[in-house]
Amino acid sequence: MRRNLAQWVGCASCLVVAFAAGCNTDPVDDQAPGGASGNGTTGGANHGGNSGVSGGVAGQSATSGGQASGGTETSGSGGKNAAGGAATKGGQTSAGGSAEAGENSGGSSFGGSEGGDNSVEGGAGGSNGGITGSGGTTAVSNDVHGTLIDFYGHKIPNIPIIIGDTTVVTDAQGKFDIPDVAETYDATALLSYPQGAGQGIYTWIYQGLTRRDPTLQVYKGLASQSGNYDLTITGGSYDDTVRTDVGFGSVDGSSTREDIGGPEIQSDFSWDGPVQTSGRVHALRWSVANDLPTAFKAYKTQLVSLSATGSDVTSIPIDLPTTTGADAVAAATLSGTVSSTSNSSRRNYVSVHFASDARIQIVSDWSAMNTFSYIVPNIPNTTISVAATEGYDYNPIGPFSLAHKDVQAGATNVQLTLPAPATPLAPTAETTDVTSATQFQWNSSAKVFLFHAEAVDFYEGVYILTTKKQINIPDINGSFPLPGNEQAYIWNVETHGSLQSVDQATTASGFIDSYGFSHDRPEGSSRADGTFSLSATRGFYTPQ
Repeated sequence: MRRNLAQWVGCASCLVVAFAAGCNTDPVDDQAPGGASGNGTTGGANHGGNSGVSGGVAGQSATSGGQASGGTETSGSGGKNAAGGAATKGGQTSAGGSAEAGENSGGSSFGGSEGGDNSVEGGAGGSNGGITGSGGTTAVSNDVHGTLIDFYGHKIPNIPIIIGDTTVVTDAQGKFDIPDVAETYDATALLSYPQGAGQGIYTWIYQGLTRRDPTLQVYKGLASQSGNYDLTITGGSYDDTVRTDVGFGSVDGSSTREDIGGPEIQSDFSWDGPVQTSGRVHALRWSVANDLPTAFKAYKTQLVSLSATGSDVTSIPIDLPTTTGADAVAAATLSGTVSSTSNSSRRNYVSVHFASDARIQIVSDWSAMNTFSYIVPNIPNTTISVAATEGYDYNPIGPFSLAHKDVQAGATNVQLTLPAPATPLAPTAETTDVTSATQFQWNSSAKVFLFHAEAVDFYEGVYILTTKKQINIPDINGSFPLPGNEQAYIWNVETHGSLQSVDQATTASGFIDSYGFSHDRPEGSSRADGTFSLSATRGFYTPQ
């Protein structure tokens, strides 16, 4: 899908991924996926192993499991009757071996005397295949059994996965199986999903994997949805000294309507995946002075179901009177320090993170000092997410760094240390005639990187998760460079936390930092402390 260059200019978080179509005050709404453009382009198994001397080599099939009785023959392959031989010779009672031996490829390996009872030749099998025979080794399966998920943990079906020369498609649960994979391998996911009036097309590559159970996480892989609502708030007042925000949270995503100026509003909440979702709406009102909270006046929450079908509109009535006494919203002071590398364009953010995964940002401090103190609400079943940033994540895009922690209200001495972003080295800005032979290089003290190249005029791009600092963008199914005339791209490098390997980045919980999506507030279910950084962004052109 072709997109207007103007969509890239000034998009605070648009370098990350294609966000939901439809706009509210969420910074992620209606943004282009991958980056903003400034001038030109820039800105923008185990089956036993050897069973030992007699009984043959343990394996899958129950073929000749040794010679006849006595177990003197060492050749042949065991199987379900591995130790003690096959059921015809050295297996069942005729040859003295126990047929139970080696059920899961194992069993005692020495045969004993010919014609003995069931416990002599072949040995006892035991509950898990018996005892591995003398000299036996355990074989490790080379198969890979993986799962593909998005930022929110949705399982993504019907996506081609490539490992080596084999291509499979994820099933309804996002799972894939590929046999006989090399010890170290790369995995590639070819994503395509509805984006606006067209398609988002993204290639994700995971380099240098060794684990047999990778969870491959991507920013986005399912259609964006939005559900209309009619919100009516009773109680309270609206003026320059008071702010009211409403947040929605569900397992499918979160969305916020900020600084509501009156008691009634018609808008929409967004999420990813299913056409219908259920979650909670949270309404919070507080007093402000100099754009910072001074007291919290009211809080309410309620269950809600939303639908993206047709003209469905969900009515959300909320009674939000100012509370006093025992019903008042308790408050506490959050304080701490920030260690930064440059103090350039420093900002602090504080959000209330609800159990529903909704979040409401209560502090956006652009005059942030490295010592901070803020009034925060003490609401049951919530955490307070505090983040410090420096640099730019829009116009121009990067360098940018962020550190965050989820703490309890009233936490003191919270310490945040900002990471140093990667530094791009090559190619230089606005390089032309870039192909799959062009090397991209950067410098960083981090161990794991997410390289990102994005077409300026299309929702198309490449992500490469790697430990390398010098890579090429491979030509996957003709996706790079894009076919046709000269194309403008941008590229940069992200880091997410202190990962040490790509294997560590492909555990079941994924690797994308909770602030990697929006950059100024948390998303998703994670409550873990973390860091995120984004290098400066450079532009390049592919050949005409």
